[in-house]
Amino acid sequence: MKVSQNIYALWKLVLVATALLCMSHESSSQVLDADKSQLLVTAEEYYETQDYLKALGLYKPLVSESPSDPVFNYRIGVCMYNLKDQRPGSRVYFEKAIESMPQDMFMPMTIDTEVLESYYYLGMYYHLEKEFDLAVKMFQVYQNYRGLYTKEGAVKVKRENSKIEVDNYISKALYAKEQLGRITQVVPENMGEGINSPYPDYAPILSADGSQLIFTSRRKGTGGLTDPRGEYFEDIYYTHYDGNRWVTPTGISANINTDLHDAGISLSVNGEKLMLYRTNKALTGGDIYNSELVGNEWSSPIILTSSHYVDERVDEGVNTSFIEPSASLNRHGDVLFFSSDRPGGYGGLDLYRVVKLPDGEWGLAVNLGPTINTPFDEDAPFIHPDDKTLFFSSKGHPNMGGYDIFKTVLSEESGEMISDIGMLWSVPENLKAPINSVADDIYYVLSPSGKTAYFSSDRKGGLGGSDIYTVSHEDWEGLLIVVKGTVISLDDRQPLSARLTVMNQLTRSLQGEYNTNPLTGEFVMILSPKMKYKMILESQGHYSFSEEYFLVSHIDTFTILNKEIYMQPVKIEVEPTAEYLYTYVLENVHFESQKHDLLTESESAFTTLIRAMIANSNMRIEIAGHTDDSGGQMKNLELSQKRADAVKAYLMSKGISELRLISRGYGESTPIASNISDEGKAKNRRTEIRVIDE
Repeated sequence: MKVSQNIYALWKLVLVATALLCMSHESSSQVLDADKSQLLVTAEEYYETQDYLKALGLYKPLVSESPSDPVFNYRIGVCMYNLKDQRPGSRVYFEKAIESMPQDMFMPMTIDTEVLESYYYLGMYYHLEKEFDLAVKMFQVYQNYRGLYTKEGAVKVKRENSKIEVDNYISKALYAKEQLGRITQVVPENMGEGINSPYPDYAPILSADGSQLIFTSRRKGTGGLTDPRGEYFEDIYYTHYDGNRWVTPTGISANINTDLHDAGISLSVNGEKLMLYRTNKALTGGDIYNSELVGNEWSSPIILTSSHYVDERVDEGVNTSFIEPSASLNRHGDVLFFSSDRPGGYGGLDLYRVVKLPDGEWGLAVNLGPTINTPFDEDAPFIHPDDKTLFFSSKGHPNMGGYDIFKTVLSEESGEMISDIGMLWSVPENLKAPINSVADDIYYVLSPSGKTAYFSSDRKGGLGGSDIYTVSHEDWEGLLIVVKGTVISLDDRQPLSARLTVMNQLTRSLQGEYNTNPLTGEFVMILSPKMKYKMILESQGHYSFSEEYFLVSHIDTFTILNKEIYMQPVKIEVEPTAEYLYTYVLENVHFESQKHDLLTESESAFTTLIRAMIANSNMRIEIAGHTDDSGGQMKNLELSQKRADAVKAYLMSKGISELRLISRGYGESTPIASNISDEGKAKNRRTEIRVIDE
């Protein structure tokens, strides 16, 4: 801050000069003056670096010596205002500072211009106290002060806050005054001491089924370090709902929480990919990282990277040399919304969108445009699992003060959300009071059901600097289906690590690919209603499993489906199922390469067998499938079983009872020729009929 020619500056110079002239044997009063000088220099250093807690401790002795000094009072006010627990006491010092300001609105050259900022701070203070008329008055006085005329003309009064910023605050005060008079049935509830603490708690992240909550807290945590405001560094905490209450939160993982700032920002639908914001060691910036849940432990976070097609040197990717503090992943995990203060935006923090490319890396970041972004800050995006409703917080759109929470909806005319162009967002809608307040309301997340939301606010009445609140909604029109399942091995009833592929049967498109938790076999996914899906499961050592969810097309309300899926293990050891009367190879049975689909041209090969089985009702057979040794033992065993099952299904379609048919795959275990030559491989790829009874 610039210090002009005024009493404060002259006093400072005198003190510094005195310190330089003093000798160690001079009087105690001269030494005291030297001490004051050093005290002032040190206080200014802390103040300029925004270490308000230390600066406050030094300015208070100075103001006790000069209680009417406007600069000392102003700076103490600034320190206390930025230390939230001491903010209530800041008003007295700002008011003391402006006692030196003349009432004719002309700024005298004998008063430092930074004292004028007291009016701006008083405006913000009165706004938080809901004294909106006083707030507007302070902002107007701040704007109206002008310099005295001299021989060179009018002296320009320098202000730290622009006219557009002050006008924005005046608009907030008028808007808040109007909104607080509304009557509403919606009542946010503080989550209480079970979740919140005397320290700041914020940024809630909710699991798809609503049973797990991850949040960021500045309570005493991993490293115990504090910032210049005296607040502990950020750590990530976890809790879950046990059916009656949220259990006591604990640090999420030693792999995630470090001595630096670690803040949770987004969780994948299956609850196994956590995105977090971590500062660098110099605390000058930070990036978005990703951690994965492996069994029951989170992996060490890895920084999010962009595709080699993206030039990160010009800040085109997700992470840049600037700040990306918040993000939200869509339900499919292929679109990321995030905030950044990189150059080229509309002002302050802007919201961006980036798409995951086929190579698994993130592509080019695209600004969401002027419908969403303003000259002020937009932060904390949350894309709802419906893939069209975006919540975020803004300081720029018409609001009640600080950050307010807004909602915008993607137009159906925009097509797919992952499209690079043509995205049309509705004009952001303020969620209004009492969800929004005169304080900062931010980090809003809505459950898939649309019935319960969680957000952070530093409004009055909380337990700490910022608390987590919950609010119920009854007017949500969205409709989603959460599928929670466990994949289990049929033989030993143990959970399985499996790969799930979900296809939309109506659009014939891939809905998503998922993995079960290898330790628990659990999976979670979200489906849209009035659709027909097919789910295919694959697990090593087990036959693949598929199921069509016809049920989904009839669901007309939010639903959580619980599924237990059992997978049949493939047995490698080959043991005959019975004594055979005789065995022969069924010639001219053909399948698609590496598949089990029976080709139409094979049907004639079954004519004689079908006639024999119709003529002899006692005839029972085993259909034995065999492969060559290409592709791996487990894969061949599974393929041979599927091909034997396909032959069985064909015979059943011709009227042969299932009780008379046994299908069994032997893979590559019983070759009848060498697999060295193509001719030998062809002989080994065969379907045998083993007659058990006639």
